[in-house]
Amino acid sequence: MSDSAREVAINVLRRVMADKAYSELALNAALGRSELSDNDRALACELVYGVLRHRAYLDWRLGRLARMPLEKMEWRVADALRLGAYQLLFLDRVPAYAAVDESVNLAPRRAAGLVNAVLRAVVREKNFSPAPSNADPLEAAAIRWSHPAWLLREWQDLFGIDAALALAQAGQQPPPATLRANVLKISRDDLLVRLAELSPAPAPYAPHGFTVPRLEPALRHPAFAEGLFLVQGEAAQLVAELTGARPGERVLDLCAAPGGKATHLAGLVGLDGFVVAADVRPNRLRLLQANLRRLGVTNVVVRQLDASRPVDVAQARGPFDRVLVDAPCTSLGTLARHPEVKWQVAKNDSTRMADAQMPILGHAAECVRPGGALLYAVCTLTRAETFDVVERFLAERPDFALDDLRDEFAPRYDVFLRDDGLFLSLPYRTGAEGMFAARFRRK
Repeated sequence: MSDSAREVAINVLRRVMADKAYSELALNAALGRSELSDNDRALACELVYGVLRHRAYLDWRLGRLARMPLEKMEWRVADALRLGAYQLLFLDRVPAYAAVDESVNLAPRRAAGLVNAVLRAVVREKNFSPAPSNADPLEAAAIRWSHPAWLLREWQDLFGIDAALALAQAGQQPPPATLRANVLKISRDDLLVRLAELSPAPAPYAPHGFTVPRLEPALRHPAFAEGLFLVQGEAAQLVAELTGARPGERVLDLCAAPGGKATHLAGLVGLDGFVVAADVRPNRLRLLQANLRRLGVTNVVVRQLDASRPVDVAQARGPFDRVLVDAPCTSLGTLARHPEVKWQVAKNDSTRMADAQMPILGHAAECVRPGGALLYAVCTLTRAETFDVVERFLAERPDFALDDLRDEFAPRYDVFLRDDGLFLSLPYRTGAEGMFAARFRRK
């Protein structure tokens, strides 16, 4: 007999939290092995993402009633409680008795009484919605909006308390599915007509971007197999634009897989130019090559190389007019779509990642021709990986200067552009994922 939606959800949650798996990949794998109906598949996804988004708040509510922190419980008991509480507190369409009974069935038999008692207490107090009363308002906000307190403090230091709270609230909102038309095959306007039954809408800023209410029907549409579009966040779409790539140019995408930006760059340079798309991971390169085939992109050369090794980077055979470093990072700008990240990243990880990003950026700089441009981008919002990397790079490389992106992209991208000419997507302002970018010009 196939697993229930709740059984799939509890096992995916275990993989995400114990093995640091990506929720999207773990869910896709589990659903691929299941025989769930479309409705049950949707419920499993809702439960996984809901628990990950609201984990701190759920743990706080449950901990008050269980009189024991959930982190001290056996994992299956704790996750059964979280799944039950999420349904009771956030899913009105699930009857309370079903949420309680199904959660009791998920727990080990020896803990059935505990799960039943705690969740029935949640039902009793549901309507008066207690709130955290910590003396520190930031600690209370960390519980209410289910973000690590250290991350809210980081954002407070960078952007101010109001922006920190707005970022946390934005991270709790399920985002629309954002896609990009493959203009090598079809214009965005013509594609929107082709996909009319999916209720698509043009993206506010990305010239080839559009949104649909749900991703799964779009991926099943024949237009996807035909290579007419791909999945890509709106801020990520703008990154390729920020390189300034023009027809006929040579471009290097140094951390390219799975290929969203590389395929976009291929369209910008046209058939008279070309893109070298490089990555170190063979499995990700296979995904990149599959995307190139599906999209019908022919002016991209794929290379396997380690961007942290100068000997490997030399194989790219520059110099290039434009080089893009979409660097590995803590991904803390993607919490709306990948809520597990906030529980998997530790406070000091951003410093460690920045130390890894610096040599990649330095090696990339060697591939830029005089007068050429180097774009550094990360989908995160920590000081170490953004502003500090820019300062460190400019201190180490006096042969480069910082471009003011306003000169080329104002006013159309004003909501993303800072007074210092850097690109910064704050989700509560832009509606897009969190993203940072800086462009350097080789003197």
